[in-house]
Amino acid sequence: MRRFRIATGSLPTGQKPCRTEPPANLKSRGSQLVRELGVAEDSSREGLANLTPTDVEDGDGGDERRIAPHVDHAECSSRNSWLVCRGRGPVERVMLDQGVAGGIEVSPGRPQPGAPKGLIGRVHEVAPDDHTGEAATEVESVDRLDIHFGVMDRLDDIVEREAQRGQSVKRPASATRAVQEREARVRAGLERTGLARRPAAAEQQGRALGHVGGFSMNSVLRRYHTRAMPPIDAPTDATTFASAYRTHTCGELRAIDEGETARLSGWVNRRRDQGGLIFLDLRDRAGITQVVIDRTDAPEAHAAASRVRSEFVVTVEGKVAKRLPGTENKRLPTGEVELQATSVAILNESKTPPFYVNDPDAQIDESLRLKYRYLDLRRPAIANRLVLRSKLVHAIHAAHQKAGFVEVETPDLVKATPEGARDFLVPSRLRPGEVYALPQSPQQLKQLLMVAGIDRYYQIARCFRDEDLRGDRQPEFTQLDLEMSFVDEEAVMRFVEAMIIEVSQAVVPDRPILKAPFPRLTYAEAMDRYGTDKPDLRFGLEMVNLAPALTDGEGKPSSGFRVFDETLAGDGVVKAIVVPGMGGASRREIDELTEAARRYGAGGLAHLAVDDAGTVKGPIAKFLGEDGAERVVTAAGAAPGDLVLIVADTAKVANEVLGKLRTDLGTKLGLADTNVLSYEWITRFPMYEWDAENERWHATHNPFSGVVPEDEELLVTASGDPYRPSPRDPAGRARAMQYDVVLNGWELGGGSVRIWRGDLLEKSFALQGHTLEDMREKFGAMLEAFGYGAPPHGGIAIGIDRWAALFSNQVNIREVMAFPKTQSGTDLMLEAPSRPEPEQLEELGLRFVGKRAPAASEAIASGATPSVVTATAVAPERPAPERPTSAAPERPASERPA
Repeated sequence: MRRFRIATGSLPTGQKPCRTEPPANLKSRGSQLVRELGVAEDSSREGLANLTPTDVEDGDGGDERRIAPHVDHAECSSRNSWLVCRGRGPVERVMLDQGVAGGIEVSPGRPQPGAPKGLIGRVHEVAPDDHTGEAATEVESVDRLDIHFGVMDRLDDIVEREAQRGQSVKRPASATRAVQEREARVRAGLERTGLARRPAAAEQQGRALGHVGGFSMNSVLRRYHTRAMPPIDAPTDATTFASAYRTHTCGELRAIDEGETARLSGWVNRRRDQGGLIFLDLRDRAGITQVVIDRTDAPEAHAAASRVRSEFVVTVEGKVAKRLPGTENKRLPTGEVELQATSVAILNESKTPPFYVNDPDAQIDESLRLKYRYLDLRRPAIANRLVLRSKLVHAIHAAHQKAGFVEVETPDLVKATPEGARDFLVPSRLRPGEVYALPQSPQQLKQLLMVAGIDRYYQIARCFRDEDLRGDRQPEFTQLDLEMSFVDEEAVMRFVEAMIIEVSQAVVPDRPILKAPFPRLTYAEAMDRYGTDKPDLRFGLEMVNLAPALTDGEGKPSSGFRVFDETLAGDGVVKAIVVPGMGGASRREIDELTEAARRYGAGGLAHLAVDDAGTVKGPIAKFLGEDGAERVVTAAGAAPGDLVLIVADTAKVANEVLGKLRTDLGTKLGLADTNVLSYEWITRFPMYEWDAENERWHATHNPFSGVVPEDEELLVTASGDPYRPSPRDPAGRARAMQYDVVLNGWELGGGSVRIWRGDLLEKSFALQGHTLEDMREKFGAMLEAFGYGAPPHGGIAIGIDRWAALFSNQVNIREVMAFPKTQSGTDLMLEAPSRPEPEQLEELGLRFVGKRAPAASEAIASGATPSVVTATAVAPERPAPERPTSAAPERPASERPA
């Protein structure tokens, strides 16, 4: 029996497609396949919808025919499967050979002019030995959908369902090797031809490769049967964008569309007038297409195009034609074609933009970009980042839904609670003198959901904090918030790590993860080795303790350098980092490093340089002596050409200063691979740190983090009175069941296993300075709920803004937010915050006291950066109840990363 392929487009006669091999363990699934697919009853699967029969026509060769099949039914045996297709001619029985999984391929592309509606194409006989990568690249440019995709999609569903039922489906090792060998051959062929295939089948990778038995059928099949991935900002299914204004997007047309009539709509990216010819580069989110208007062929269209300027919104119609040889634009996916317009209509005119929208390299002041953000969003770079963020959120939803999580929305009008930053307050007209608070996080609510029995909760939550801003922080931000019941630390971290890997592979499949499983460092280890609790592990520069090289056999300081000896004698530390290749640093460079060290809190910065010959030089070498200097550079691990930077101070200062210098040097010297994703876990944080101003302990992350079980006995005060804490309390040594996930030197998210017992929660609150009455007022709902049985639970919060910024290699989260605020918390576009109308204040029973900041509009007019209104609102009619004197610390404390 002959095997056929059906594909649209003008393929060369006799062209041979590539074939792939399905899992060997599915060969015996014949009869079940028929029952599961239900092809005879349901022909609406991918590639099988609305097929209409047409006459069978002879092609140019003896083995080619044009057909529009209708699937009648499926037939299966223990080895092979068939789709039986019927037309007006004889019945075709097309075999889907289990050994090649590619007996038939059908394209849903646009029919040829005059062709009946349905899937039309040419039939080619499949060569039995056609497995080469060259064959894959030859058909890469053809946009087609394989019928066996529908089959394999359903098989994936079957395998997943069986896995959920506990039925393990594994691939034989021999079959796995065969797939890997095939994959290697195809990859080699693609590299030889220089064509870019779709990276890891990003659009279709809803299931991470390796989800079942280390293998994903759908992902591997699509690698060989899809064309190169479009730009991330291009729609994946452009046919859904067709409307009365356009038949195609501006990024869709290709050489195979030559001769077709098309209508495009978009913004004019550029206009070039050459007299009789006008060229328009028409732009939409999908890309750019060149439009040509010839005065001779289309005088009315030419007259309309003469009025067009940049950023006008127009719609054009005409014929798709190949560009003249030598005029192609290889930088554009549409660069081989142009639209020869027969009509041009101006839908809307545009004023001259305040900056160049069509110049990706233009240096534009950020305040101007934020003022005209709707124009800034037209620029492809930032539009692409919003699309990437959308894919990130979609992948997060898919991963949690698959894992049995329930999405629950929590309210935005809540009660103020101390979570580490100032609340945004919302007055209530119906409750004069009382306010709501916008949530800093849904912390209490998600724990109450665990008490309610929603044992796996998640949401993409909006959060608000009235705090000082920086590159990775905004007053309003978005986070992935999740919580799980009946779990320990390991269970939460294991799920979160798998989810992060799956999401990363789905959104940025071309960016490798440095290490998996993720490295784990305790807080103490991270501070000792890197000087920060969010180290970037893409490069080394670890800190080294030099005390062994500076003391004698009895541990007494003996370096001969007074600064080092006095520091070590006073229980301080002498630590160093080795900077590769900077042994020949200039005096100016050393001065810059020394000034940075002082700025970070050090009294100074010592250094030793090792030249290419291995000689140690530096201002402190004469104090250390030749042997002493050699011991120091040897202990530091320096090699010829390296620079040793040394700080002598308290452990806290030395770690912090060298940690910041390490980060600066890693960026300056380009030590980190910007394409790599380096995730790690930081665990065992201190439970509390002492707040000297308020004479109490406060939680290092959030007040609900649980304590390591063996440290629970430390949650006591030295005085024995839980309401009289002091810095000598054993509680200062307690460790929290807290874990942070770090990505490329940014804290991506933080979480913990919570305190889930009411008595332990009261004890922890007392150490944090809360009286019993205070606890009941601020946390009454939780304390009451815990009395009705709370399960062990834990979770995490991950910053969506930070994740999207890191995925797109941005250093400021404003670059991945549609409408962010400035550094001073101002919206320049909407001129917010703004002064309320007197009537609004009167209705709320409020008045302003204190000094006002200038309104945003006034600040813009004067050229100054507007600042947020600092006046205080009070309610004279009904004063708010008195609050306890213990205030929340003004620092970001909970697990809110953004």
